[in-house]
Amino acid sequence: MSCAHTVSQVNSLVPVTFIHEFQHMISFGQHYLRRAGAPEVLWLNEGLSHFAEEMGGRSYLPGDSSTFCNFVGGDLYNAWQYFNAPQDHYLLATEGIGTLAERGAMWLFVRYLVDQYAADQSLTAGDVVTQQLDQTTLTGAANVEHVTGRPFVETVTHWALANYVSDTLLPGFIPPPELQYRLWSFRTAYPKLRLRCGSQIPSNFPLVPPVGSGSVVTVSDTLRAGSGLYYLAQQSAGAAGFTLLFSDGQGFALPDALVPRLNVIRIK
Repeated sequence: MSCAHTVSQVNSLVPVTFIHEFQHMISFGQHYLRRAGAPEVLWLNEGLSHFAEEMGGRSYLPGDSSTFCNFVGGDLYNAWQYFNAPQDHYLLATEGIGTLAERGAMWLFVRYLVDQYAADQSLTAGDVVTQQLDQTTLTGAANVEHVTGRPFVETVTHWALANYVSDTLLPGFIPPPELQYRLWSFRTAYPKLRLRCGSQIPSNFPLVPPVGSGSVVTVSDTLRAGSGLYYLAQQSAGAAGFTLLFSDGQGFALPDALVPRLNVIRIK
C-alpha cells in the first residue's frame, strides 16, 4: 500500500479528522442547506474545524491527557509554524485549502474569539460563540462582526497584538483583557506539552521580534491579509520623537486599497 498506517496511528488520527470534517458538514448545513446562504469562507471555516479538534480534546480533560495531546497536537504544531514567521503567512487565506501555518493562524483567531466573547471558559459557553458563527447566512468578516459587535479590523488588530503580548513576561506590563488568550499561555504551554505529549509538540514559543532603535527602524516585506511583521522599537526616556512611513519598494505611498495597519503598544 502506498499510504500504510499502523493501528495506533489510525486510532489517534481518525477521531481528530472526524471531528474536524464533521464541523465542515455542520457549517455547510447551517449556512447553505438550512438558510440558503453562501458556504462559510475558507479561513473562518477551517478555523472553526481546527477549533473543533481542540474542543474534542478538551472533552477528555482532566483525566485523559494522552487523548488530549492527540487532538491538540496538530493545532499547536500549525500555530508554531505561524508564530515562527507571521509575516510569511495569511490569516485571511482565500485560495486552496490553506497551508499548515495559515491553518494555525485560523485556529488561533477562532480560539481568541471564543476566549473574548464566551461567557466563561467552559465547553458549553464556547459552543454558544461557535453556534452563532455557524447558524447564520453571514460569512467571513461580516460573520465575525455580527458576533463581536465590533469592526472586523479592530478584532484582527487586537488578535495580532494578543499573539505577542497575551502571556508575555515583561516587568511591569500586564496586557489589557482584550489582548489576552484565556485558556492558552503559549510561552509555557509549548515546553510543558512537549514533555507531556512528546515530539509532536514543538518545544518553544518562536515569536521573537527583531529589536532596534525606533529612530532607525527599516522593515521591508510583503503585506499578507490579516497578518504582519513584528518589531520591538526601543526608545530611551526623553528621546526625540520619530516618524514612521509606509511606502512601496520605490518610496512611493501605498495604494489606498491596501488599507495597511500599524499597531503600536507600549510594553515597558
